[in-house]
Amino acid sequence: MVLSDVVSVSVTVLVSFIFVLILASFIACKRKCGKQCLKTIHRPAGEDHGKAIDGSESVDCTGKITDGVNGCPKGKTGSLSVREVSDFFRCECSIINRSEKGGLLSAYMAARKAGIKEGFIPIVISESYFRHLVEDLYSLSREELTEMRKSAMARFALIDSNVVIGEFLAGHEADEYVADGMYDGCDCGYEEVPDLMQADDYSKEFILLHLPVSKPEDIFAWIPFGGFNECPDIDDQAAFAKCWNEKFGAYPAAITEDTLEYVVDKLPTEEESRQLALQQYAFSPDIVEQGISLSCLTEYLRKNKVWFFWWD
Repeated sequence: MVLSDVVSVSVTVLVSFIFVLILASFIACKRKCGKQCLKTIHRPAGEDHGKAIDGSESVDCTGKITDGVNGCPKGKTGSLSVREVSDFFRCECSIINRSEKGGLLSAYMAARKAGIKEGFIPIVISESYFRHLVEDLYSLSREELTEMRKSAMARFALIDSNVVIGEFLAGHEADEYVADGMYDGCDCGYEEVPDLMQADDYSKEFILLHLPVSKPEDIFAWIPFGGFNECPDIDDQAAFAKCWNEKFGAYPAAITEDTLEYVVDKLPTEEESRQLALQQYAFSPDIVEQGISLSCLTEYLRKNKVWFFWWD
């Protein structure tokens, strides 16, 4: 009788000890993962949130492989993972580093060349903007996200870019920056822009997406950039992209939370650069009102194949 009591007590103590260990491990894991560790990248409504699209492990929004039970890491990875990004966008991608040979612009141009043969258009986005998109679009199912993109591309196909840009220009005809004259000469001494994402001097990793689109304007159906402050919404973004691609072979190339960069194939003539400077000022007033003069912008456009826009 005494022996059985001892055994019973021993078992109870052992079970309690194991329970405490499990509880302590769980608490430690939650602290390590943080709040977002439990939130997996976009899943369709009704789908098992503990599994990835292919039925394997989940990928949490910190980029770590998870076990699908409590969202805690199974193995160490970098701050970004290819799987995390491709699972969200459903397209091929790569994680690129500015320190790599040739920088971001070289990687982008290589992807542009490959995209001509393989049927995609590349775009570079910052990690912070990727996190922003995940947060904004997380509630949409895969089907809703696909429908949103199809609807946007259908609208873009009907846009008359000349009408849209004309409306933007009309709003700046009497603007003080235009009235002061834009052709007074410029001694800015601009040189060729060496790389993309020059304004982002703190990020180490960037995402190079291979978007399955054939028109540059359709990038904004996949990357819904705009609609904040004075930044044009995605339909107006598409209108400018369509016009600039037709005239200068311009492609949206890099996006952060408040900046947009284009890479162009054809430099404008002197006369074209004057009109283009006005269009870009109407498109992004901050580049002039908080940046350079219209004269300097005109000269810059004649010499550079990277265009930069930002909205404060």
